[in-house]
Amino acid sequence: MMLSSQAFSIFHPSHKLSPCRWSASGRSLTGERGSASFDEPNQSPSQLLLNKNAHPRRYLACALIASLFFFVTGIVAVFYAIQSLNCERYGHYEQAYVHSRRSFSWSMATFVIALFLYLAIGLVVFIRTIDYS
Repeated sequence: MMLSSQAFSIFHPSHKLSPCRWSASGRSLTGERGSASFDEPNQSPSQLLLNKNAHPRRYLACALIASLFFFVTGIVAVFYAIQSLNCERYGHYEQAYVHSRRSFSWSMATFVIALFLYLAIGLVVFIRTIDYS
């Protein structure tokens, strides 16, 4: 018995995961469980695969730069970016979108943590130079 992903959407905190909706009926683009129906219903399957709305943004470069600033949380961002690329490669666009958003969130968190950390270190160094003058 094939279930629609809409049945499990009540368990997920975000009801809008990606621009595509998965169903158990119709032709499948990847030969897996169900088909993708997009906002433009008159497209051929090859056009659906090239649709920019179906493919999540890639944040691998952002995650790599974030890992240079603060390695501890930056490596988590890189992990999710690589997971997003792997999911997209195998046609799991919904999961790739989730991993892509997590990668972006961890990258932004890394930038904020690094900003506060380096500002705090700079403040400590500045106060110590004032005390010794």
